[in-house]
Amino acid sequence: MIDTLIVCALESETNNQLNDYNVLYTGVGKVNSTFELTRYFMIYGFPKLVINYGTAGSRDLPIGELVECGRFVQRDMDVSPLGFPKGTTPFDNTPSILGDDGLVVGSGDSFVINKKEYKGIDVFDMEAFCIAKISW
Repeated sequence: MIDTLIVCALESETNNQLNDYNVLYTGVGKVNSTFELTRYFMIYGFPKLVINYGTAGSRDLPIGELVECGRFVQRDMDVSPLGFPKGTTPFDNTPSILGDDGLVVGSGDSFVINKKEYKGIDVFDMEAFCIAKISW
């Protein structure tokens, strides 16, 4: 079993800086990251630490900054017409907000065009919520 696994959507996001580490490239999006990380865990077991590394957007943070995030949400899960709050997956026992402290990452399978629509989210990406949920 390994101690640390770095998860990244695309090799191009690493700029060849992670060659000496155990890195899993998952492909872009929630489905790809879920599938590849689950398959990895089934084959190799669970590492002590999983680090999500890659590109993300923000309305406030400087470009190129490395940030540590502590809370994760699904920004594109919306079944509010059925009476569920945005970000909540119906009939799922996993909390809709994973983690308890730090910057909030909102994961979704689309680019964010209107950042004002997502109040309370500090960082926008496409994989972090799924990685957090599987590693929870």
